[in-house]
Amino acid sequence: MTLMIPVTPYLYLPAPPNATKFQVDNGRGVFAHEADNFPINGLTGSLQFGQIATIMGTGIAQGLSGIVSAGIGRKNALYIYTFGGAAAFVVAGLSMDWNMYAYWAMRLVTGLFAGSAPIVKTYIVDLWADATPQVKMKKMMAPMGSMIVASLVGPIIGMAVVATNVLSLPLYIAGALEFFAGIMVFMYIPNIKSSAVQSDGNANAVVPAKDESSTPADDSKKGEDTVYLKWVALFWGARLFDRIGGGQFQWFQTQGVREFGQVALTMLPPVIVCMSFVAVLAVSGSMSLNKKLGLAGVGIVGQTIAAIMFVVLSYMTSVWAYSAVMLILQCFSFLASMLIDPSIIALVPPSKKALWIGYQGAFAQITQAFGPLILQKFLNMELDCSRGTKTNCAGVDGLYLKVNAIACAISAVCYMALLFRFPVPKKQADPPTEEEVAAMLKFEATGDVADLSMPQLLGIQKKRLDEGNPMLKVRFGTFSDDLEKLPQIMSVAERDFKFFMDLTPQRIKMFQEGCKEDFRKRCEILKMNSPDGKWSKESREEWSAWMMDWLEYAGYLDGSYAPNLHKAIFMTAYPPIVAGGLSNELAWEKYISNPVPTWLKIDRWMGMYLTMNKMNQQEAQALCLFRANQCQVAGTS
Repeated sequence: MTLMIPVTPYLYLPAPPNATKFQVDNGRGVFAHEADNFPINGLTGSLQFGQIATIMGTGIAQGLSGIVSAGIGRKNALYIYTFGGAAAFVVAGLSMDWNMYAYWAMRLVTGLFAGSAPIVKTYIVDLWADATPQVKMKKMMAPMGSMIVASLVGPIIGMAVVATNVLSLPLYIAGALEFFAGIMVFMYIPNIKSSAVQSDGNANAVVPAKDESSTPADDSKKGEDTVYLKWVALFWGARLFDRIGGGQFQWFQTQGVREFGQVALTMLPPVIVCMSFVAVLAVSGSMSLNKKLGLAGVGIVGQTIAAIMFVVLSYMTSVWAYSAVMLILQCFSFLASMLIDPSIIALVPPSKKALWIGYQGAFAQITQAFGPLILQKFLNMELDCSRGTKTNCAGVDGLYLKVNAIACAISAVCYMALLFRFPVPKKQADPPTEEEVAAMLKFEATGDVADLSMPQLLGIQKKRLDEGNPMLKVRFGTFSDDLEKLPQIMSVAERDFKFFMDLTPQRIKMFQEGCKEDFRKRCEILKMNSPDGKWSKESREEWSAWMMDWLEYAGYLDGSYAPNLHKAIFMTAYPPIVAGGLSNELAWEKYISNPVPTWLKIDRWMGMYLTMNKMNQQEAQALCLFRANQCQVAGTS
């Protein structure tokens, strides 16, 4: 619970000598004596076990959430988690006056009522079962928004609570928020028993979700219904080492306080707030990288860079430098974490997704609780050296952070193995637009290619050239015929510009890898279509007339008023592609022998038009905001 993060250290650290009676009576240093005498690592262990209590309860709740919701319905389960959680938080606030162990017990109880997250995620999966993989991914990550807001607002409220010196207040605030969440469930959430129940006339029932097609292999074949468990185990191995190697914050609030002084404790809440903004970057970054690298590829990148950042952290001597590098580390560490739920859903059979979302939540909480303890020995070695209770301290400085780096590296290796399950996705063409579908249907029915986009037209022309046939020609047409289609032409053009630019590196690669002879044959066929490299009389007339009609329509004056200016504009708009034209045999042979310079010119040409198109759109949007009646000539009133 992020509300308690800024408050927790003040409960366990001894109250300063200048602390007032009000501060002491309301929680300042309330557990200091018990924490110092805690048999497992004293103060450090107390701070860790206080968090473990809540996390363990949360893990148990999330692990059982699928069973609970299947038995009593999702809405009833949410009632238990919200209203029950509200009561548990209130009692936890009261338990601070009892003792540290009673407080831990009540934090465990509050965790037992924190099982709503898997239910919400399963709900989302079922509601968007028929959506595209991209939409599913976006919807699955939607709850991250509320978590980020909570992690941003929680520490701010916690800092305000520290200022009031009533350290139990966050627990009462959390109870009120849980009660409010229960009311929201009552008002807006439909009663759904299970995603595996068929609709029985209830408008709120959910039919079974269809098979998730995002997995690259089919493990649902007979005799292979447990193969997915091997992949889940490998994925959990990656997540386990991710959590083991997540000690940058633990070091900061223990050894960091000793090395950097009390300023580290003061900076703790602002750093947590900054981490929330880092999480926002990680959400968008993980989705973008997933499209290019796949689920496993994102984990490899995130964990590899996190390992490097841990090594860098071990050499930081300034609290400001450490905080900055820690935020960078956190950003890359977050990348794979953002894709946990999509990954587990893609790995398990659709019929078991509700249970496995809960199991994943439990596993995440358990590893978050106990993962850092695995490397606790190395942190204690640094603490003992800084206290002077350990004499042999050679190589101990920064050792804890470097061991965390090793754990992140092992996590990256596990993600590499997952590439066999989640390979890097091949780049896929964008689906055709409605205009392109209509244009293709028109072509198939009439043979008219006038409305085809460049990807469609180029595909048809390439096929004809490969078959030894001349390319199709289409009349340029008249401006009056195109007047109503001008917006459509411009809309398609933007995709055409991008298409040509994406095509350039592919063409160059194919040519350089040995397709020169095929290219020469196509050029010979292309030359047959226009032996002299000249435009036909019909094309000249239609093209010229269309240009003149457009200039008049667009509001340009007669070109005879400034002919050279218009000629310069025209030559800028149409820069030379093949110097001397296709009728120049020398230029033509030069093009055939090495077309790459010409293709690069075309790429820059398309890029110029794409930029110009965006500028024109921005100008049009700005003009839409212009209000003439709000303008005033300078010097008038």
